[in-house]
Amino acid sequence: MVTLKQIVVHAPPSLREALQSLTDRELLKRCARRRPGSVDTPTASAKHTLRSLARRWVDLADEIGTPTGISRDSRPRRRRRSGTGSVGADTGAEMLIIFGEDPDRIRSEAASAKLCGACRIPARRG
Repeated sequence: MVTLKQIVVHAPPSLREALQSLTDRELLKRCARRRPGSVDTPTASAKHTLRSLARRWVDLADEIGTPTGISRDSRPRRRRRSGTGSVGADTGAEMLIIFGEDPDRIRSEAASAKLCGACRIPARRG
């Protein structure tokens, strides 16, 4: 989204004025719907880039929202095991990478915290 907005900021004035006041969702929709055309002017080049970025953003958002394979299969087991409810997509992906297909290899909560970078570091007094 940041890249998409930067293209708008640096686009030719006529295009920038048409897109600058849109919300993120409106900007994505409008840019993704653009028809491809010849890229022979700076405005056409900016439109082509905006379309490409917006379509990729939408595709990735759809992909993230669709659980597949190991994430779908292991999600309920992870929730029951930790008792913490749901986790975000980034944290869930990191946990799946760390634990792999054998969650029993991590034998304690402390070991899990150490691997996830969430363990407390003892502070020294003085």
